[in-house]
Amino acid sequence: MASKILEAAMSQRQNESGSAENEKLSESISGDVSGQVYGLLAAQALSELGFFEPLPPGTPSSLPLLPERLKQDCTAAFRTYRRFTDDGKEVIDPYDIKNALMYAGIFGTQLNQERLFPLTEAQFVHVANEAYMTRFSPRQVALAEDLFGKFDADGSGALELDELHMVIQEMTGVDEAGLEEKRFGSGFAAWILMKSVS
Repeated sequence: MASKILEAAMSQRQNESGSAENEKLSESISGDVSGQVYGLLAAQALSELGFFEPLPPGTPSSLPLLPERLKQDCTAAFRTYRRFTDDGKEVIDPYDIKNALMYAGIFGTQLNQERLFPLTEAQFVHVANEAYMTRFSPRQVALAEDLFGKFDADGSGALELDELHMVIQEMTGVDEAGLEEKRFGSGFAAWILMKSVS
């Protein structure tokens, strides 16, 4: 489905002679759809780089930390759904975990209800981290660090918006003047281009 949408969007980018018309693409597609098209282009580029390959069982992996704002949302969700046990421990019951994750903004989580148990705050944040972030293989970490190093022009250890624009432009071939962070979502840069993957 996504490839068909991408193909249709790309065909809209070409005139009869076959040359790309990026300005007309921006004008002809509404902002929301345009952002989705650029997101699809970025996802396609990431797929070609191997970022969506499943990790075989037992493969060593690294899990990036949650963005601080989302971690705070998870703490608020925990405190909203927690209950106190007879011995005074704060936990979230198994049947509330999915709702608490959604409260924090993490949707579509597949949970095995039979294997769940009451979670402490630290355990809940860990589950949220696993649900929201993507594990990277050592090869994927090296690739992300190479991409990061190539585009962190100012050596700040973070990608500024103009540096992120260069990454997206190189990966997708789309030169979108005035690229806004919201087109890709704040998670896009955090997911792919975090310098410190733990």
